[in-house]
Amino acid sequence: MRLGLDQHTGQLWGKFGIGEKEGVLIVEDTDSLYDWAIDSPAILKLEWRSRDVKTGEKKLGPQCMGSVEISANQGVKGVMFGLFDGWDAQFYTESVTGGQNQDWQAWATEWDAIVREEEVFIESY
Repeated sequence: MRLGLDQHTGQLWGKFGIGEKEGVLIVEDTDSLYDWAIDSPAILKLEWRSRDVKTGEKKLGPQCMGSVEISANQGVKGVMFGLFDGWDAQFYTESVTGGQNQDWQAWATEWDAIVREEEVFIESY
């Protein structure tokens, strides 16, 4: 799991590969991120989208949710609900990167691409 903060929009992006699932996640409401203290972590809602590397099956939509907990002294941990057909996936990383030239820009493009691929698939029926 890698996480990057878009300092212009305040969105937190992530890129993951867990088992046969690859995808991206986003935390759009990061306001409480700036209110946390060392002994009080920020707990934020996340949304995720994934693609199965073997089958190509995509998962996206309102059921693809989770949470992330960011702490100054314990890193970042979270959970993506239902990533594996009803089974949750937990993750941990030590930090969130920020700045001008970060991978999150590519992750945002991938986020949009998963939706476009799904729309093309639906229209083909």
